[in-house]
Amino acid sequence: MLMKLKLVVKGYQSLISSLLRILTASGVVLLLPVLVGLLYGEVMNALVFTLLGISLIVPTYILSRYIPTTHLSLSCALLVAGISWLLIPLVGAIPYIVICGIPFIDAYFESMSGFTTTGMTLLTNLESLPKTILFWRALTQWVGGMGIVLLTIVIVGIPSTAELFKLYLAEAREVKIRASTWVTVRDLWIIYTFYTLLCTVILIIFGMNPFEAITHSFAAIATGGFSTRDASIAAFNNPYIEGVLTVFEFLGATSFVAHYILFNHGG
Repeated sequence: MLMKLKLVVKGYQSLISSLLRILTASGVVLLLPVLVGLLYGEVMNALVFTLLGISLIVPTYILSRYIPTTHLSLSCALLVAGISWLLIPLVGAIPYIVICGIPFIDAYFESMSGFTTTGMTLLTNLESLPKTILFWRALTQWVGGMGIVLLTIVIVGIPSTAELFKLYLAEAREVKIRASTWVTVRDLWIIYTFYTLLCTVILIIFGMNPFEAITHSFAAIATGGFSTRDASIAAFNNPYIEGVLTVFEFLGATSFVAHYILFNHGG
């Protein structure tokens, strides 16, 4: 009886520790729009993202160091993944509420749509929105396209290899391209980032400004669909841009494991 009780306690500890690490990674993501805010003169918005990011990173990271991630069962890992997909959009909704002043339900819907790469939106007159918010919308899709749990593995890490693999499985991944789960996740992110940067460069060549090229690349490779314009891609009236985005949406919709095999064994 005592042994079962200890296992239950350790299971809860692993659940809480894993969620804390995911929140830490989310805090890091919240810091990325800061550079956009400073670049485009949206200093107050940059400050909002800075405060949100730091206030999330510091307490969650400290707490996670004192709560061990051990004895994480596959069922518990699935619970972690499920809770995180409800919790992270909640965090992601805060910038919409603070900066745009939209109601909580609308903000949560927008955030959930982004992280799940659904692409539905309640926002209108997108051209008038701050650059930091437009970047945040696209970023949520880009992160969601690969998965917040996999991002956590790269940014924060999971101490135990066994627990790491269970979280990898919980994120609906089954095939490892390398012997190490961490290296597998790292390589998948490298491929994902490479395609994003390549798409951005090509879009710039065909006439998009750098900001819109980045945000549309985020949406394309994640197969999400968020745009910076109300008319979406039709606003650019450029068949070359439409063709590029179509190609990268196709690449984003296929298995990155297949891409890895192609890059390494195609010749």
